[in-house]
Amino acid sequence: MLLLNATFGNAVELILALIALKQGMVRVVQASILGSILSNILLVLGCCFLLGGIGRSEQSFNATAAQTNTSLLALTTLSLLIPAAFSASAAATKEIDSGIINLSHGTAIILLIVYGLYLVFQLKTHTALVRKIYFLLAA
Repeated sequence: MLLLNATFGNAVELILALIALKQGMVRVVQASILGSILSNILLVLGCCFLLGGIGRSEQSFNATAAQTNTSLLALTTLSLLIPAAFSASAAATKEIDSGIINLSHGTAIILLIVYGLYLVFQLKTHTALVRKIYFLLAA
């Protein structure tokens, strides 16, 4: 249930991105994705820490899950920064712009593959670990 909530929780951003991309508003899509990332990282995580600390003097976290999520966050951050760094440092020409677009498409494909593998990790190979984490979250 939590996996579906996390997967489809950003449906508004997805719908906005599809409509805005059809109209050529790339900056709107970028701002929407950035806002979604910041709200999930700062607001949701901060609320989880705050509410998890109520009534507990110390919280514990699963090291495997924390390392997996940290690695995914680092990969996502790099995949957003690399095309942006090339775009900011290169002079605007049609060849460079098409190269940056190809790089962005490549990183998007890699992120989709990694997300699919993460779903396999959660649903097939480490189901006991994920159930344990969800049980602790629900308690």
